[in-house]
Amino acid sequence: MPYAPPIVFFLVAIALMAWSLRLDLSWRGWCRNGLMTYPLYLIHDVVGAAILGALMRAGVPYLLSVVIVGATMIAAS
Repeated sequence: MPYAPPIVFFLVAIALMAWSLRLDLSWRGWCRNGLMTYPLYLIHDVVGAAILGALMRAGVPYLLSVVIVGATMIAAS
């Protein structure tokens, strides 16, 4: 795998984080979104993989399964 795409992606992410420090991010929804990330982190790997596997075995197309699992994990968190 070429190293350029992951390095560019990483540098863009760092630049966006640095730029966000200059913005006024006082919207209260940021706190709610931030609090949602930890439960999502806890459940997405095991539960998400189990649901994805079940959907794939049931014959649901892969991309549709990924969207369903993503929405389910966000709703559950």
